Amino acid sequence: MEIYHFMARSGLCQSRRQLSVEWFEMAPNYVCICMRANRPPSDSAMLTLIRRLIDRRRYILAAHVLRMLLWPHQPDRKLPWGS
Repeated sequence: MEIYHFMARSGLCQSRRQLSVEWFEMAPNYVCICMRANRPPSDSAMLTLIRRLIDRRRYILAAHVLRMLLWPHQPDRKLPWGS
């Protein structure tokens, strides 16, 4: 999961459990379930992460996560206005 590695490299989380609970405000096993299913976090989880980053004044990181949400590398469907 790209977001987990991104947050770990940034020094903001040390475990998948911490990312799930502290940043996504989800169940402790949420990130593990996403990784096992080979799917990204839900949009609501990503928006919660963005809000938490903004609350902690990590604006550049929040903008990067927002870009990941709006323009994923492999979108679920083809966007009508281009690739």
